[in-house]
Parts: sequence; C-alpha cells; structure tokens
Amino acid sequence: SLWEKMSAGGTFDPSKMKGKGRVDLVRFRPDAAADFFPPKFKDTLSEAEANGRISFEMDGPEHLEATLTCSLPRLVLNRDGRSVKASVKNLEEP
Repeated sequence: SLWEKMSAGGTFDPSKMKGKGRVDLVRFRPDAAADFFPPKFKDTLSEAEANGRISFEMDGPEHLEATLTCSLPRLVLNRDGRSVKASVKNLEEP
C-alpha cells in the first residue's frame, strides 16, 4: 500500500468561504507510487518512507494558505550504480 495510515479533519463555513483543516499521512511510501513519476525519478528512488502533515487555512475565496511538515525516516537514492541513504527528522515548508 502507499501508506499505513491517513487521517484528516477540518471545518468549513460555505457562507463565508472560510475554513481550516489538516491531512496526515503515516509511513507514506513514494517508492510504491514510482510508476506515476517520470522514469528518471523511478530509477533514482529505491526506498522511501515519509510521515507528513498538510495544514491549510482558507479566509475567503482568494486566500488559501498551506503548510507542509514532514519527516523522512528512510530515504535511499540510486545514481550511477551508487546508493545514498539519508534520514530527515523535520522538514517544513510554509
């Protein structure tokens, strides 16, 4: 499977077009979805596991703000016959 657990929650007021929420993925495996990515990406990524949260807030129809927070406890990349193993504890992109 692509992930072990997914959860989501939020609120939305359609009359004001305001809301907020979040989506959490636990043990997401992008390598399991490699067939959906370009071939170069598929050949480079051999193992990966990620935990992540996307938090979002909408304040009217023209304002949407989202933040992605994730960790990569396991990441193995291959190139030119070499493998690189990495781990990222916390990555945040507002």
